[in-house]
Amino acid sequence: LGGVMRLALVALAALQLGAADEPQPRLLQQADLVALLEARHPALKRPSRCPTRPKLLGTVVERELAHDGESFLQGLAFHAGTMYESSGLYGKSSIRVLDHRGNGTVLRMNLLAGTEKLGSLPGGAQLNMPAKRYFGEGLTHWRGKLYQLTWREKALLVYSAATLQLELEVPGFGHQLQRGEGWGLTNDEHHMYVTDGSSTLYIVDPATLKVVEKVEVTGDLPPDSSRVHKPKPLIMSKAGFSPQSKSIRLINELEMLPNGLLLFNVWYSDYVGVWDVASRCLVAWINAVHLNRFAHKRRRGACTNGI
Repeated sequence: LGGVMRLALVALAALQLGAADEPQPRLLQQADLVALLEARHPALKRPSRCPTRPKLLGTVVERELAHDGESFLQGLAFHAGTMYESSGLYGKSSIRVLDHRGNGTVLRMNLLAGTEKLGSLPGGAQLNMPAKRYFGEGLTHWRGKLYQLTWREKALLVYSAATLQLELEVPGFGHQLQRGEGWGLTNDEHHMYVTDGSSTLYIVDPATLKVVEKVEVTGDLPPDSSRVHKPKPLIMSKAGFSPQSKSIRLINELEMLPNGLLLFNVWYSDYVGVWDVASRCLVAWINAVHLNRFAHKRRRGACTNGI
């Protein structure tokens, strides 16, 4: 929940959940991860073909974690038993490691709040601007590194996942995005996926950090979306689009599942979309409206965010 007080750990409704005290699994291969995901969460099984209409899924809350209300949550990432958070706002942006097994305590943090043109940890990489002038956005873990988008600074920041030390700035990365803004970021072990707040999904080569493909995300709206996407409309009408094929704009935070389904937030909406990357179609909407009971909307822009 961006900029608010609680993190909710959720699972799809009507699923058989594993026991809370089950042993930690061994590191699994991709095929094992897919089998485990689809066995425990059949609603997220990748369909053999694109559905006529996206199905509507619900959620149940498994557990709550406390969340720092001063952290304007922009992205979550989970890798090898560690939960990472990217927070935004100028002078308050950070990378954090959260205690997801406990109560959500911040275990480590790198705060981009200084006036120096350096990372906030000793030995940090040189920045083009003072650290406080970066607004952190989407986050993903890639081969021992954390990649963090910035909102309007057009920079991609690279950290050590082990120490959170800033190691590299990739200036100008955002010039490849039509709106020039960084919003959401994830990967599938082959490519990175980036959003800029439009209906476009950018596919990036991790080796070169260049955009190699652009995909427009389209599909039917969830049934009661008209009341959950204010103040900006969820749909951007375009000539030639039928009522069954609309551009879904304001796509924000991303999370890739091991079977190639991409979960995405829509800013100001309490729904999470499920997109089939290979088939290029909208598979489902996950209704998370009831999570708003966790959200004390004390600042502009606070809504369901972070997957």
